[in-house]
Amino acid sequence: MQKIYAEAGQVILGAAPIMKPFTSFKDAMLNGSGGGWSVVESALGKVLPILCAYRVGACQEIFEMTNEYTRTREVFGRPIGRFQRVQDHCVDISIHLDGARWTTYETLWKLDSGIEARASVHQAKAVASEAYYQSCNFSHMVFAGAGTDYKHPLMAHSVLAHSLYQYLGTPLYHKRAMVDALYPRKIRRAS
Repeated sequence: MQKIYAEAGQVILGAAPIMKPFTSFKDAMLNGSGGGWSVVESALGKVLPILCAYRVGACQEIFEMTNEYTRTREVFGRPIGRFQRVQDHCVDISIHLDGARWTTYETLWKLDSGIEARASVHQAKAVASEAYYQSCNFSHMVFAGAGTDYKHPLMAHSVLAHSLYQYLGTPLYHKRAMVDALYPRKIRRAS
């Protein structure tokens, strides 16, 4: 069978590539008898806390940026930080930041100390993902229209928080994985 390939404006007739069927090896299987999935889980156990620490730093930057804005922006002759609802948003950012920070610190401490940290890794990922996403949302409520400009630093955080929210697993997935790590289920096999 002949196929037509277009390269740089030229039409080239060529033979179709022949694809040989792939035969898998048992030691290369991710979820089979080869144990390849355990290698992936081990790597994720080391990568996820680093990603969580990045999110904590991003939440800290959002918190500082939002607090500075509430001190400098004035409405009705006084800073917007004096309004209770604006303070509520700043407190919500702080709560999410602290939750992400302390779960991430605990996970990194456990990994550094050699303590079993599988459940903590999943907990930190779930909390940090939610914290970064929600911190952006609460900060947008404070910045209002100024925060929707794509040149504003908050928009870059919002786009990244939305992208990273599901990266390497959603918070719901990691909450379930945390429960599975804490309370393993016995698998019953049909005989």
